Amino acid sequence: MASSGIAHNSRVEASKDQNYEELKKEHLRAKKLFVDRTFVYNGTVKRPKDISKTPKFISNGMTRADVVQGYLGNCWFMSAAASLTLRPQLLQHVVPPCQDFDCEYAGIFHFRFWQFGKWVDVVVDDQLPLDETGKTLKYGTSTDENEFWMPLLEKAYAKLKGSYEAIDGGFSKNAFVNLTGGIGELIKLRCCDPENLCKRAERALGRNSVMAAGILRESEEGLQGLFNLHSYSVTKIHKVTVEGKKMTLVRLRNPHGETEWTGDWSDDE
Repeated sequence: MASSGIAHNSRVEASKDQNYEELKKEHLRAKKLFVDRTFVYNGTVKRPKDISKTPKFISNGMTRADVVQGYLGNCWFMSAAASLTLRPQLLQHVVPPCQDFDCEYAGIFHFRFWQFGKWVDVVVDDQLPLDETGKTLKYGTSTDENEFWMPLLEKAYAKLKGSYEAIDGGFSKNAFVNLTGGIGELIKLRCCDPENLCKRAERALGRNSVMAAGILRESEEGLQGLFNLHSYSVTKIHKVTVEGKKMTLVRLRNPHGETEWTGDWSDDE
């Protein structure tokens, strides 16, 4: 799956007529934290400042290691978000700068997505769903427990689609379009010559496209550490020559943040 480029449409519309700057100023003046009445989660929620003593919106940049899937079948979105970290220019358009928990904090954040031929700015409060323990985030997290840009981005995307349940299952191609405004393409491996596929993938990455790969149907054969019905970020394609034989290696990242490929060229081989 791949999507290239970013739609250069400077106009950004406020989703649900919620203007981020106006709402933030209003709540700073009132010295109140923003509560989004248009997107309510029916469960236990806490703000990052109630979860971490030192919350950070972004800690040491945005990387693919920041993207860890939680108790939601949205690997298709998480793998796309992880791939986007390899293209900082794209990611910074989706995740606007100058957002944090220190200066002028009002409990409000915003993100941009491409929908129906235009960029929309989605505002969210920072109340995040917790699991049954009431202490740990239920959905997306970061490997750094004090960093929150990823769960807030996930919440904004859930709001764009209507609910967290609405993003429980989908295709990375669609997430890439929402994240870039580019053109999405789905390539089925059984319908594509392997050599031609590698060339297409290399050309796509050379054009700064972002990619993901996944297993779209149940299979019990040859998974070797991969999961059925799961999506992975494509983070690199590398050619090597071994004993005179040219080979192409594809590096994948599991949005769960654990469980690796166990076949040839794995850590144990």
